[in-house]
Amino acid sequence: MRMQLSSRTTFLAKILFPGVWLSMPTVLSVVMLLEWNRGFFVTAGFALVGFVFFSFTSFPLKEVIARDHGLYVNNFVEVVFIPYSQVASVSYSYFNQRRVTLTLKSPCRFGTEIVFLPYIYFTFYGLREHPVVEFLRVRCG
Repeated sequence: MRMQLSSRTTFLAKILFPGVWLSMPTVLSVVMLLEWNRGFFVTAGFALVGFVFFSFTSFPLKEVIARDHGLYVNNFVEVVFIPYSQVASVSYSYFNQRRVTLTLKSPCRFGTEIVFLPYIYFTFYGLREHPVVEFLRVRCG
């Protein structure tokens, strides 16, 4: 069995969008620094604030694929296998980009928390948990 738990837009949300968004104020800051324009501090500050924002929202995202015996977690550089028995808890955030957070019993290469955006699921029930959360809670015990 192979099941993609994370959204297929994870690469877009983690790398492409922040990269394009951060490149604009960064390039503008470099140009202003070379010309020694006082606007450099504004654009550099804007780039720094954007980087901090993406460090908490986008950069931690992972791609997660469920298999029979565990999860394959990908950060687009390397892939780590995590057995279901290593997952201590599964939580779902309704308001923080609808994220799923896996807390591990012992740290892996990516730390003790795995954060991902689940695949797109439409519901008319409002604040209902995503089916991925129930799937993982059953598998992880």
